Amino acid sequence: MTFIHHSLALLSCRRASLVLGALFVVALAPGGAAPADAQAPWDAAQARTLVAEGRFAEALAAADERLAVAGRDREAVAVRVIALLRLGRGTEAVDTYEAFRKPLGADAHDIEAAMADAVLRRLAEKATTSELRSDAVEVLARHGDAEARKALEALAGDTTASAASWNATAALARLGDRRARARIADGMASKRVGMQLTTLNALRRVGIEGSLEAVRQGLRSPEPPVQAAAAELAAQYPSKALTPDLRAVVEKGRFGAPLWAALALWKLGDRAGEKLLAEAMAAPYEDGRLIAARAFPRDDPATIHVLTRLLESENALFRIQAAALLTPQSPAAKKALYAALESDNQLVRGEAMRVLAADRQADPALLRWGFRDWAPTVQLEAARAVLARQLDDAPERPRQDRR
Repeated sequence: MTFIHHSLALLSCRRASLVLGALFVVALAPGGAAPADAQAPWDAAQARTLVAEGRFAEALAAADERLAVAGRDREAVAVRVIALLRLGRGTEAVDTYEAFRKPLGADAHDIEAAMADAVLRRLAEKATTSELRSDAVEVLARHGDAEARKALEALAGDTTASAASWNATAALARLGDRRARARIADGMASKRVGMQLTTLNALRRVGIEGSLEAVRQGLRSPEPPVQAAAAELAAQYPSKALTPDLRAVVEKGRFGAPLWAALALWKLGDRAGEKLLAEAMAAPYEDGRLIAARAFPRDDPATIHVLTRLLESENALFRIQAAALLTPQSPAAKKALYAALESDNQLVRGEAMRVLAADRQADPALLRWGFRDWAPTVQLEAARAVLARQLDDAPERPRQDRR
């Protein structure tokens, strides 16, 4: 059993006792709770206003006073948890929620969505990269925050901040903004290899609808990294319109491009690269086996054997990719992903959380665990998953304007 498996079972119980003890110190002091006329007045609306105004320390103090007196109050718990998360004190926030989750019963359910919202708003303000900030704002916009979308639109139009503007544009493209999609695809017109790679990488999350010409340009590029990135994109979003260019890459491409092109063709029912895929599955190169394994049935014994061996790779990201291809069939895969959450490398932890959180059957306690982690990528993926579950359960919303 990994540390996290063990912790999810035991740690919340221990910390819940400590939190409850701290919050109930007044109520359980000799003589019992203070008489009603001696209690500090509690105004839930005022406490929420303090949070809205960014006065988190004051909101926290007000919630603590209320909980020390009342013992259990849903609004006070929500204010306390949100204030702690906005202050960057994730462990205390989750401990508070765990302490009150069972006593509050069904009333605690929507607090998790409020926790995710608080995590995202802090990331939108405090994350150290514009990409993370835009990702956080995008999730808020996706879940109905009109002001978040306006913020992305304003930033996308600010050409003085190129990286921030690009990331905001990519976020809008993922939200379905057609002008933003066109601007991303236009990045392939650049003569700089770095810009072309940035464009293709953005399209991996945006999709290639309306951007086939950009992918085609990449497949025809004389630069091997650009060609490989375009072939990988074509394998992610197979399109018969790209078949002639993919066949050309299989025959004449360099480095990893032919293998990705072979995979793209395989997904389209074209076996032009079958020999290349079979050779990669039997070769000692781990990256090649990871690509080729995507072509074959996940329940095929040979595929399972290859991927299970990759769970022992020295490369942590390879282990996670192999686990993602095996899950949910393989307990060994989930074990590898939980182990990755204990890595000292925050990028590894973030990628592991992304894969685990993508499973709609993931343990909600695991997602709340993500709010404890100081790594912004882990927090982002956990919050994204919590809100995605809420969206799955909600009635369909009117579609936003796709300009």
